[in-house]
Amino acid sequence: MADAELKAGITRILESWGFVVTSIPESVSKSPDLLAQKDGTSFVFELKERLDDVELLEEERAHFLAGEL
Repeated sequence: MADAELKAGITRILESWGFVVTSIPESVSKSPDLLAQKDGTSFVFELKERLDDVELLEEERAHFLAGEL
């Protein structure tokens, strides 16, 4: 899933729960992706997408089954 799609999906969910969501512009330093506010409380979200490497998982499984882990 593209970054923009992930961010848009999370934004829609938060807004459906009554949050006011602001996208935080990207910068060269690490910073959160979204600011969500509700009832005087603020939350920041750093979005990460994890994609598993199927070949690496198969290799690790083979080592495990061989008793090497």
